Amino acid sequence: MGVADDLPSRPVGLAAGLDWPRMLDLFADAAAVVDDELVLLEVNAVMCAQQQARRRREDLNGTRLTAYEVPGHRGLHHEFSQLKAGEIRRGETQLQRADGSVIDVEFTATVLSSGLNMVVLRDMTAFRTARESELAESRALGAAAQLEISRGVLDASVDAYIGLDADGHVLEWNRAAFQMFGWTTEEATGQPLTELVVTADQRESVLQDMRHYAITGQPELVGHVSAHRMRRNDGTELPVELTVTAIGSGPQLRFHVFIRDMSALSAAQAALRGSDATFEAVFANAPIGIALVGLDGSFQRVN
Repeated sequence: MGVADDLPSRPVGLAAGLDWPRMLDLFADAAAVVDDELVLLEVNAVMCAQQQARRRREDLNGTRLTAYEVPGHRGLHHEFSQLKAGEIRRGETQLQRADGSVIDVEFTATVLSSGLNMVVLRDMTAFRTARESELAESRALGAAAQLEISRGVLDASVDAYIGLDADGHVLEWNRAAFQMFGWTTEEATGQPLTELVVTADQRESVLQDMRHYAITGQPELVGHVSAHRMRRNDGTELPVELTVTAIGSGPQLRFHVFIRDMSALSAAQAALRGSDATFEAVFANAPIGIALVGLDGSFQRVN
């Protein structure tokens, strides 16, 4: 039997056969694959730029992600310690860059497979600075001006934002919603949300959730982060993460919907599942004997 002595028990490092740099570069935000100890296995170009000072992938790979977290902020460690397979967790923290500056980040963490996790880090510093500045300015302005400023803040969001009346008709539709779904603000305003972006099989349940909240004030869809599939104006679908909040009651009830495109993360998970399936097929059907040996020399698996 041939023994691959240099193969540690899986998984160690990244799954073979995947172009991880290219996969991670699909993300508009900083993204990385980390192991269970939060050691960076691969990062994308955005993360290198986010860390500044000419940081390269080679400089970041092999270092621990928590080493860049500002002392006193343990968000990354806490959320990853709670992370379970198939779950997505989100949190906020602060990272220190190579030049000493500090940025606010919102992170999304998920398990790709045993020993492999993905984290997406969205830099919120510029957005929050602009929001705080504009909100401070709005205190000295009238209601109409404040509304205009609020719209400016929402238009700066990278997540789609949709404001709805009590019956689910669109009142507000930001720039990211147009980019995500293809409907312009003029086309979307006044239309039922369920007819614009909700897939046919989910329309009735979404309407029931909204009616339930309007009548009882008890949240179903409202107040939770949930995964869905939504429809673009060309009929194609995309995976999203949906957050709905509600303010007011009766005719004054307003729903505020924030939508995050999860396409890149779904693509990474699908590619990894394909890689694992290929490995298992090759391992099981190889014409020679193969063994996976742990770092202590013990046999972990044989074909």
